[in-house]
Amino acid sequence: MLGALGAAIICTTTIFPGQPEQARAVSGNPQVLAQTLMHARAQGRFDSISYGVVSQIIAPVARGEAPAAGCRLDIRVFQILVLTLNEYGSLFISDLLRSCPGVLQDPPCPTSYTSPHCSDPGRAVDFVRVGGTRITGGSGSIPFLRFLDSIVPRGTQAGQSGCGSSISLEYITSRFADSCDHLHLAIPTSGAVRDGSTPDSVLAKLAIGTADFNGDGSSDVFRIVTTGTLSYYQGDGQGSWLSLAGISIGSSWDGMEKVVAPGDFSGDGASDLIGITTDGTMRIYPGNAAGGWANAGGTVIGNGWNVFTSVFSPGDFNGDRRVDIIGVRPDGMMSLYSGNGSGGWTSPTGQMIGSGWGHFTKVLSPGDFSGDAKADVLAVTPAGALRLYTGNGSGSWADPRGVLIGSEWDQFITLTSSGDFTGDGAADVLGITESGVLRLYRGNGAGGWGTHSGDQIGTGWH
Repeated sequence: MLGALGAAIICTTTIFPGQPEQARAVSGNPQVLAQTLMHARAQGRFDSISYGVVSQIIAPVARGEAPAAGCRLDIRVFQILVLTLNEYGSLFISDLLRSCPGVLQDPPCPTSYTSPHCSDPGRAVDFVRVGGTRITGGSGSIPFLRFLDSIVPRGTQAGQSGCGSSISLEYITSRFADSCDHLHLAIPTSGAVRDGSTPDSVLAKLAIGTADFNGDGSSDVFRIVTTGTLSYYQGDGQGSWLSLAGISIGSSWDGMEKVVAPGDFSGDGASDLIGITTDGTMRIYPGNAAGGWANAGGTVIGNGWNVFTSVFSPGDFNGDRRVDIIGVRPDGMMSLYSGNGSGGWTSPTGQMIGSGWGHFTKVLSPGDFSGDAKADVLAVTPAGALRLYTGNGSGSWADPRGVLIGSEWDQFITLTSSGDFTGDGAADVLGITESGVLRLYRGNGAGGWGTHSGDQIGTGWH
């Protein structure tokens, strides 16, 4: 591993997709879904090791019949199985529908065993082998958990809490206490399965951190749509937009796993953009301070950045007046990479500045949120609590315990900070809901809010 991550190496068992070229789209017809599974079973690419799963549940539905008496099944579980099969080529499960302890099922579904953790067995499935690789719910299953997180509804439970899969994800919000010989998944009572026909990935490509890109003195917001088009939206400096239409400034940006808008990272006085590809390559795209690029091709400034689940810029975190980058790994370790003020690093290996950050579903920085002229960090827990961690201006923390400054922030599937988007001198936060509503939360310049309810400043951001 070279460049920005030097000696940082993580070794895990990797599950490779079996059919990466296949479009991720799935039928909403249960019979079609069941027939797809039965066809794969005839080819030796799908089966269940538990009694009754195929014969009592899947096969009847494939014939256009109801599952066996007492068996219930949510169509979304079938969709998840088919999407997994399409992505990895083969799939083997154990139990798809267990009886629940203490829940009277009359008649009981004729499948094996009783589940130690279920409220509705029709919404759960146990994965045993995916793409030819045995999965256990542990650290080696993290690539598969990431895939599941891209398709399951928000509030899904997956993975085993004691097996090493403690990674912060967007839609998978908690783990099970269970044995480490499979991966258990249970979806919530509501929420759609997301596939290639759902433009949810747009929201994951809202740049983390925004700055003035066109040189007019107001913060702008970058966005990448599923076609790969990169656009920026011009802020008016008062909490709204100069135009509701974005300005296209690039194509093929859908190849970026993460996009960071750090402000001026290259030291030329213009705001830049940083992109990280799925293979971990980091490139800087220097802006020209007029809404375009000084170098549209970008320059590689690091490799191995795919070891991080979150990457963002706090601005100057260590007090040397140069823009820095922070990364959070799946194990919760947080590292600071100090910029050298000219598009590179003072040290390519980074400096560890915290642990336990894997508990949070989102981590970002608004710059100085508390009003002490030192960069801070915001983090959201799975329960939606928003906590403020104030920096000390020297690369560490004024209060490593953090302070609670909000609740119900789990309603947002993407958060970013625009810096001062309203022009009042205080840093603000932008959040996008699952329905595509963009809301502005105005900071008060002292670690709190001008209004807790937020202002709607856009729709259709999905």
